[in-house]
Amino acid sequence: MKIGILTFQNAVNYGAVLQAYALQNSIEKLGAEVRLIDYQCNKVNSLYDPFPKTTNLKKFVSNLLWYQRKKKKKMAFERFEKKYLKLTDKKYYTKQELKNTNYLFDKFISGSDQIWRAESTDFDTTYFLDFVKDNTKKYSYAASFGADKVEERYRKQYMNLLKQYQEISVREKQGQIIIKELINKEARIDLDPTFLLKKEEWQFIEKMPDNKKKYIVLFIIRKSKSIFRFAEKLAKEKGCELIYISNDRKKEVNAKYVGGISPEEWLGYIDNAEYVVTNSFHGVAFSIIYQKNFFLELQPPPAKANARLENIMDIFHLREREIVDGENENIEKEIDYKNIEKMIDEQRKKSIAYLTHIIEREKN
Repeated sequence: MKIGILTFQNAVNYGAVLQAYALQNSIEKLGAEVRLIDYQCNKVNSLYDPFPKTTNLKKFVSNLLWYQRKKKKKMAFERFEKKYLKLTDKKYYTKQELKNTNYLFDKFISGSDQIWRAESTDFDTTYFLDFVKDNTKKYSYAASFGADKVEERYRKQYMNLLKQYQEISVREKQGQIIIKELINKEARIDLDPTFLLKKEEWQFIEKMPDNKKKYIVLFIIRKSKSIFRFAEKLAKEKGCELIYISNDRKKEVNAKYVGGISPEEWLGYIDNAEYVVTNSFHGVAFSIIYQKNFFLELQPPPAKANARLENIMDIFHLREREIVDGENENIEKEIDYKNIEKMIDEQRKKSIAYLTHIIEREKN
């Protein structure tokens, strides 16, 4: 059985490449031959271009100053891709080219990550597998809309595209509600692929940081003064160094800035931290996988991706870890990881059973 996965395989984003690696490995362990389809989405590529084109002089100068740091990070991701990701031999740039993959794979899976979020791809319908001729070959796994609802202007397209799936798996409760409302179909909810691998499997590829002091990791997607304030206060109270994983040039928080690191190094920093402070979905996910004491702040406006953060907190009953107005009253309270591990094991079995079902299901 040959499975083709369509996801954000070439994003310079820690969560994106690590979830791709996890789904690839999880399906391989079930006995299937797997390839990540090396599709080059213009919008996704433009987001991670080390030197994006611009006619604005101020932005040009800023891009010039940032170039070396962004290039270093991109190269680190390219090394990870070459070492760990099993991509198709060919890169695909158009839907016409992708049609050739119909002869390469027995089944196709779209997911995980925010592949169905219009804003992330300029609503590139390729991520709905619309190039696949046979609808019985089309599945999704833990796909995310990255929002509570779809944009009205794309509503009809969403309906038509989703109806073509043999089976639909989403990552969040909100996604399940969207599917039900759009096409009156019951979608299943499955674990983000990163949870399909156990802590020891992630430790196998992580790289230990060269840091002798005890430290707290600050890893954020969107900046806020309140999360900076909380992280600085926590580091002071606990007598830890604050490490801010960021490529920022502007010093906005009293911390050691660490940028341009590889996915393996990022894992190492999370695993060896005393605490993690984040507003990133995968920052939370790996904090849970590594059983870290962590604190989460919802992303500030105009962010639209808080649904996934709220969902993961609710699944594992972790609302008490939320930072509100730069404060949290549960700093001294330990997380009950024994109970959480039981929940993950239970959900992992269900998700693996679904992937097994995809591999073994015969055509109707």
